Amino acid sequence: SRIPKESLAPSKINQADFPPCIQKLLADLVHSVNVPHLGRVALAIYLIKAGLGDEQISALFSAAPDYDPDTTRYQVEYARKKGYSMPSCATMDSWGVCVAQCRCFSPLKFRQAIHGKYAQASLSETAKTDDKILKKDL
Repeated sequence: SRIPKESLAPSKINQADFPPCIQKLLADLVHSVNVPHLGRVALAIYLIKAGLGDEQISALFSAAPDYDPDTTRYQVEYARKKGYSMPSCATMDSWGVCVAQCRCFSPLKFRQAIHGKYAQASLSETAKTDDKILKKDL
């Protein structure tokens, strides 16, 4: 007998409200950049909390250079079953996956209307600093 496919629940978090760290992790996956393990864990937890189903989440990881459908499905299901908490921004920073100072304390609390201006300001400052470093190296 065939097992019915999981119904795909609508997202509880609007994609426009995904924080810069989550947007970067997703963009890296789409472009087949090898996202570090802890980045993948954080992304999976965030997407579970955002209301995506296991099949949707697994499909997002399919562009990873070392993608294995069985391993990915197992790890996503395991994270859901264990009910892991979303890592705080401080933890995300220590893992090297924080890309902006949003002042939201947790990626789950990020809202574009509230924290977006802080994120944009810090991203702009980072870009200016990167430009100065590049110009100095040339």
